[in-house]
Amino acid sequence: MKITNIATILLIGLTSSILASEATYEISICDEVALLEKAITQDSSSASILMVMGNLSQRVEVELEELQKYQERQQACHLKVVKSENFGDFVSYNGYHYKEILKNYPKSNLADNATYRLIYVIDQDRYNYADIKLEKVKLQQFIKIYPKSNLLKEAQSRVKEIEEHLKNGGEEIMD
Repeated sequence: MKITNIATILLIGLTSSILASEATYEISICDEVALLEKAITQDSSSASILMVMGNLSQRVEVELEELQKYQERQQACHLKVVKSENFGDFVSYNGYHYKEILKNYPKSNLADNATYRLIYVIDQDRYNYADIKLEKVKLQQFIKIYPKSNLLKEAQSRVKEIEEHLKNGGEEIMD
């Protein structure tokens, strides 16, 4: 069976899981991602599947207690505990699938999407939400590296938004 067929079957199964309770749904996403990861090793044209897996994993919202209860899912969705200087500890996706795209498919038409998504992945074990200046720097690097990206206008708009916010004396924490 081709990887695209496997991915389609798994994604259909994932959408049917939405009817389950919210906590079960979040955990079932990790199960689906784990199945996709097993399938992906059998095919070399998998940048788009990695992107889907990253997008799914990045959307998983799991409380610390729930993560400890389902630790095997932590690895499947590549989740980790982050120590926040502002809001307490929380669970976050580590960007594994996006990094795999950049490592294994750097010339892929999804490389810019993966790079952009990584801007919003908390990569370190400690995080200070007050550092939106770092977000601005990462966005400016993205704009320089991918001037023809379909995400260019979004990145430029966000840079402008950050600059306006800081110029007007806004706090460094910003949604």
